[in-house]
Amino acid sequence: YGFPTMVGLTGTASFAVLTDIQTEMQVAEEEAIILPKTFDRKEIGFEVRKVPRAEKSVALKIVKQDLPFTLTSNPQSFYEIQGDQTNAGIIFCPNAGGPSGVVFVATLLGHGNYFCGKAPKTFLSRPQEWKMYKKSIQKEFKENKIQEIVATKAFGMGIDKPNIRYTIHYGLPQSVESFYQEAGRAGRNGKHGYAKSFILYSDDNWESALEILEEPCFLNFR
Repeated sequence: YGFPTMVGLTGTASFAVLTDIQTEMQVAEEEAIILPKTFDRKEIGFEVRKVPRAEKSVALKIVKQDLPFTLTSNPQSFYEIQGDQTNAGIIFCPNAGGPSGVVFVATLLGHGNYFCGKAPKTFLSRPQEWKMYKKSIQKEFKENKIQEIVATKAFGMGIDKPNIRYTIHYGLPQSVESFYQEAGRAGRNGKHGYAKSFILYSDDNWESALEILEEPCFLNFR
């Protein structure tokens, strides 16, 4: 019967990943690779705000305060639960714990809606409860029962939620591909200018940079 027709699909991939896919699938012909004409997302506006590390929590609150005006929405009702018309948002953090972690940021914003791959300290001795909590938070967010979630990159793979209106990175993403993928969870309804994506960038935090690099050989240079 011969070989079946196969297709390999990915939302975002670097050239290194693309080359690996070609090797694994034994695709040598360049004409077999179909790329989009542009990676521009007209439904998302992008903004990087450079802020000192010590002022990042204040900057986050300012961004959220300005968001309704940026997206030309009513500031009095922007963050209210409104079914599938809820202005949902995701705040991405580089880790679970610490001053840039999901627990700290969710507490800073006055809610406990956070999601990360590994259990934070508060759940370390209760793995089954943590598993149930994560499942519940993700379900409630998808069903518009909570407006906002604070998460690490572990959240949202495959999430196709049309009413996510903003993403905020509370730190520098690990790569351009990671940022594009995470920011792209907003604006899924395709409406021009519907969503906004922010990065709160600080260049005065050497330790966080080392955490992102995750290279043991750099640790001796502190």
